[in-house]
Amino acid sequence: MSKQVTVIGGGFAGLAAVQELTRRQKAGLDIRIRLVDRQPCSVFLPLLPDLISGRIRPRHLCFDLRSHCRRLGVEFLQQEVRHVDLAGKAIETGAGRSVSDGLVLALGCETNWHGHEHFKGVLPDLKGAAEGVAIRTRAWELVSDCRRRGTRANIIVIGGGYAGFEIASHIAAMLHRRLRVPYSRLNQIADIVILEVMDHVLHGVNDALRDWSVRAIGHYAVRVETKASVQQVVDATTLRLGDGRVVEDALAVWSAGVSAGPVAQELDVPKIREGRLAVEPTLNLPGHSEVFIAGDLAGARHPGQQDPLRMGIQFSLVGGTLAGRNLAATLSGRPMREFNPADLGYIVPLAPGRAAGVVLGVHLRGRLPYLLHYVMCLYRSWGMANRAGAFCDLLRKRDASVSPSFPTPIV
Repeated sequence: MSKQVTVIGGGFAGLAAVQELTRRQKAGLDIRIRLVDRQPCSVFLPLLPDLISGRIRPRHLCFDLRSHCRRLGVEFLQQEVRHVDLAGKAIETGAGRSVSDGLVLALGCETNWHGHEHFKGVLPDLKGAAEGVAIRTRAWELVSDCRRRGTRANIIVIGGGYAGFEIASHIAAMLHRRLRVPYSRLNQIADIVILEVMDHVLHGVNDALRDWSVRAIGHYAVRVETKASVQQVVDATTLRLGDGRVVEDALAVWSAGVSAGPVAQELDVPKIREGRLAVEPTLNLPGHSEVFIAGDLAGARHPGQQDPLRMGIQFSLVGGTLAGRNLAATLSGRPMREFNPADLGYIVPLAPGRAAGVVLGVHLRGRLPYLLHYVMCLYRSWGMANRAGAFCDLLRKRDASVSPSFPTPIV
């Protein structure tokens, strides 16, 4: 009798797990595969900031899960998972309770509001295509309104991590392109600032690359303030900062990190920072040999290391593949492999065409890492149509968002 396996989450790790399980199925493993996700599409997160500058159209970042599953012969269930029963290997959704012989949890992480839950729904955050479009629209409308009134707009990005730098740089690039003013004059129209509550930005980046990134983004009319925060949203365009300053004509974008979502948080299992789940070296949950964790939710470590791997696409793809392989191995009584991925490095891309990072142990700055970022994004994107569409968008010299073929229905 065939066994039922369920993958929860259609992001990088979930799709990689489905792909690996499908390969095992074709090789003779008697399993039925189900993918569960609350959205009909998987969104290519690394290029979301490009929606703000209008470099890429939303439809080229959205990969249809139902069609993909149909091609693979995989059942797709579009439902939000409300509860996971680890002992029973069951999930509860709006469609009821579903029991499986094995689970892969690739739920990803959600926006971490750091106790400021009252900001949720008030301040935009970049977690999907719709949010990327909304940030661009709101920033442009604010700047346009301020110009009509003869005032300067204030655009505040809360959080000085990778995403904060990308968001701020894409806002600056969008205004530079649409207003047709040099970056040296852009701060006369809009004060774009990154606020970081800690004493330095870009945690996890070495000092030399951090200093270069701060100087580089300064050339694009973006300021960086450390030990600073937003304490109150007074009204739609007025903010109160942690030091008491009141900023008017303002738009604040939240980008202060992520943490595990409520479904993962309620699981009675060991957790590490950001609420990620502690896993065995084989990516299964301790005490649950047929439940595997992959992607950002997995608090995986390199062998012999104490700190968990950073969240990233490369680890999600390798982890999802290994989770699928080890689940198949468990169900067929074969030995599992341990998670030991190669670390290819990281890149912090800035929209106007520069980046800094470490690639294969080599420190890079300038144009080359910027180009490498987009090459890897195109390579890792799901579906040939999305790859070709994103490539054509990147070649366009004008704002892709104002193209007559720009679609508004975003998932």
